[in-house]
Amino acid sequence: MKALTAQHHTVCKQVVDLINQKQEKFNTQFEGFQDIQSQLSTSLLLCQSTRSKLSHANSLYTTSSLKILSTFRRRNVTLDLLKSLNSIKALLQTEQKLNQLLVEENYPSAITLILDCTQVTHTQGLKHFSCIAALSSKLSDTLVMTEEYLDEVLSKICIQFKSDVYSKLQVAYTLLGKSRVAVDQLLMHFTSTVHNTAFATTQQYADKKYLTGTKKQYGDLCKCIEESKVLPCLTTLCKSMWTILQNYYKVVKWHEKNTNISASDPNDFEVNLNKQYVHQKLQGGFTRLWNDVQGRVSILILSSTLSSFKLDDFLQVLAIVHKLTLIGEEFCSSDSMELHNSIKTQSSNYFTKYHTKCLDELRIFLENEAWTPCPVKNDFTILHLQEFRSLRHSIRNASRTLSSNASNDDSSVSGGTFYFSADSATSCPFDQPLHAAPLVEPEDILQDIPDDPSGYYSDDSDDGNSKHTGYESHIKQTSCLTNTSLSILRLCGKYLQMSKYLKLIASTVIYSLFQLFEYYLYVVYQFFSRDQTSGKIVSVTSLKLQSVLKRIKENLIHNHDSAAPINHSDRVALAEISVEVDLRNQDTLFGLTERVVAVESLVFLSTQFQLLHSYLKCLLSDQTNNTLHQFYTQTMSVVSDLRKPVYACVAWKSIDTQQILLMMSRVDWEVSDIIEKHSPYVDYIVQSLQVFINNVNTVREQSEVQFPSAVITVMWDNIITLVVRVLIEGFSCARKCSSGGRALMQLDWVQLSTKLSEMSQLKPPLPLQPLIDSYLKAYYMQESVLEEYLRSQFTEYSYRQLESLVLCSLVCQNDKKTRQRLLTQLEEQKSHDR
Repeated sequence: MKALTAQHHTVCKQVVDLINQKQEKFNTQFEGFQDIQSQLSTSLLLCQSTRSKLSHANSLYTTSSLKILSTFRRRNVTLDLLKSLNSIKALLQTEQKLNQLLVEENYPSAITLILDCTQVTHTQGLKHFSCIAALSSKLSDTLVMTEEYLDEVLSKICIQFKSDVYSKLQVAYTLLGKSRVAVDQLLMHFTSTVHNTAFATTQQYADKKYLTGTKKQYGDLCKCIEESKVLPCLTTLCKSMWTILQNYYKVVKWHEKNTNISASDPNDFEVNLNKQYVHQKLQGGFTRLWNDVQGRVSILILSSTLSSFKLDDFLQVLAIVHKLTLIGEEFCSSDSMELHNSIKTQSSNYFTKYHTKCLDELRIFLENEAWTPCPVKNDFTILHLQEFRSLRHSIRNASRTLSSNASNDDSSVSGGTFYFSADSATSCPFDQPLHAAPLVEPEDILQDIPDDPSGYYSDDSDDGNSKHTGYESHIKQTSCLTNTSLSILRLCGKYLQMSKYLKLIASTVIYSLFQLFEYYLYVVYQFFSRDQTSGKIVSVTSLKLQSVLKRIKENLIHNHDSAAPINHSDRVALAEISVEVDLRNQDTLFGLTERVVAVESLVFLSTQFQLLHSYLKCLLSDQTNNTLHQFYTQTMSVVSDLRKPVYACVAWKSIDTQQILLMMSRVDWEVSDIIEKHSPYVDYIVQSLQVFINNVNTVREQSEVQFPSAVITVMWDNIITLVVRVLIEGFSCARKCSSGGRALMQLDWVQLSTKLSEMSQLKPPLPLQPLIDSYLKAYYMQESVLEEYLRSQFTEYSYRQLESLVLCSLVCQNDKKTRQRLLTQLEEQKSHDR
């Protein structure tokens, strides 16, 4: 314990020492401690005060704020719920709003509405509602129904294209992502519309008694249409087809305008691909749609019976089909062979029967023709006729068309006809298929005829009411036409309309047209040249005319005397002249007026055919036109030759050739001295011709027909030809002749030729004057020259005339050997010609 006590004291002492050493620092620290204690007391008071205040603030603000926050949270939840309920309500009302948009044709908004509603049903915020699944299914059904409605509206585009409606449809299909489906559906609708429209149209015109029972096919339905309803049915069908084609054209133009591929964004591959697909589909649809259209029309044409149609109705059919082919050519550059072949079959059958009927009617016209002029205007041409109204422009421009190798139809000659237009106001081209409009522009071809039928008024008169008398006061009618020739011109216009509308049978139609002219030519020749006289002395029918008449007879005239049966439908019996036409009355110069009207009407007819030459070349530009060349180089070239044989029937009857030959036989051709006075037969001929001139003037004054100068010229040509031939024949009758007699012959001819020149006013040489001059001069020829003359002139003179020349010639009168040798030469030439 002592040790411990000692140690305790030691330790305490050390502790006290240490305390003493640290007392000052202790005091300092103690003071700091007291400060801290004081500060802690202050802090404690502050904390207590703060807590008191915080508690008060908590009671005042925090509880209220939390209540506000809680209320705000409940409000947001309620708003979300209300929004969801409104969305559900909108979904429930979608169908009603959708129907309203569809009625307003606001298809893009309708599709947008459905798509938005569909998207709403797939959001996370509404999936927990049990009604959303049902609404989603209903929206799917609504979308399907809306697409069907859009498809129905799309099908109406085929009947009536509306740009605004179609634009909305395209936007709607684009929103649906079905642009390709839309164009496929559209093409299908156009095809079905063509078939349905064709069926509905034919069913409308079909005979109701054939519609009972099972539903008929389109071809069978076409056969049930009565003949009288075929034309209106065809017109209605073509109008309907035109509407469909025009609407398709407008659809394509809409796409070209609104979906330009070249202007698209090259980076948008999907859009460009869709546009290219639509473009290719629409371009390919042109040909397919046109084939459907021409197929429906072709079936109607082939199923119909058109054989008993009137020509105007049949031309109406041809005009409609022709216009339809032009539409097809513009629509898709199609040659429309199916349509051409169908109408060609019908046209060939129809035209064969119609042409046979026309030839027979032409024969009846000619048998009842009075050969009086039809009073047409002075400047009348075929272009004034109603039948040529639709051809005027083509005929007038035929020369220009030939030079440019263009087609001569409505689509080229007239400067181009464009049927398709994006303008909805474009009229239907089938409203007036034929160009002629008789009600709007009546035919005006007749001359103005006064109330008094005894005379005519001159178109050149200052006073339209003044009456003229005498030959010079008659109308100077440059257009000589008969009723028959006018009928031929009208038929010509109808034939050309047919060949214009259907060029596949143009060659057949034009050949038949030529037959009408050739038959008229042949009948005029047969009617007015059969009563020729002096046929043994002279013939004025040219070899070319004889060849043409022979060809016409072999190819066109029905030969009743032939034992072989005639199977050609284009043959016609020869007409008989009307008993009312008197060609034997000397007072009328054997029907001179009728002959002039007949021949000059034929000449005028030929001039009108000349106007058609270039146009006919255009029609046959792609075909063999041997018939055309033959007609214009042979038949047309001999028309003026017909004047000689016809007018010779009048002119030759003014001279009694037998009396002249008798008087010439009484002349002494063996006189030894030269006689200064001509023979009596010369005066007889002159007197006969003077009487003839007076008779012609009388007939001209009494006639209402102007005699062209060619009529008088040809008659004088015939008279002089006959006189020359009669003189040569009379001179050849002299078996003996002296130099004085030959001089008398020349004197007679000189005197007569002088009188003939004065009366006929023909400039020398007169017709056949070289022939008689050489015959008279041959009397003085030497042996060698006479021998060559006989050899070269054998065809110009008869054997007896040349024989008389040998017997009377100066060189043979005293040389029997020469005479016999020359006669032997003539015999050999005669045998050789046989």
